[in-house]
Amino acid sequence: MRQFIYPFNPTHATLKDPYGRVRASFTLQNGTNTLPELESAGFYYESQDGARFYIYKGSGVLEWEHCQRGYDFSDLTKPPALKALDQALQAKSLDRQSFRDFVQVYDLNIEKGAEYLLPPHFAKIDRALAFTLITPF
Repeated sequence: MRQFIYPFNPTHATLKDPYGRVRASFTLQNGTNTLPELESAGFYYESQDGARFYIYKGSGVLEWEHCQRGYDFSDLTKPPALKALDQALQAKSLDRQSFRDFVQVYDLNIEKGAEYLLPPHFAKIDRALAFTLITPF
């Protein structure tokens, strides 16, 4: 479960799977709320007015502005993609959206001084990149 700040009027929200099927329903209050963390790519929350948001693992209270983006790093989990990401980071040439997203989450975690936002696969990719500093692909 993760706490997050909902800055709008009270409403209802649903947890949906990648196919749009409702898996659970929740009531949101203005202010701090607690919802289950999303552990699989493709799952999302949707408010009654149609706004999508994402509650990922991490530490601390999640700010609403950081709930707005759905991240999918599943394409970066295979060795060729990890090597490409590593090379792109070294060359500072982030030509793929997933590379830019990874850096965005990484920078946010540095800014917060903690593992604040951990979308699915992020921690695994981060560890794999750190391991390449010791043992190349």
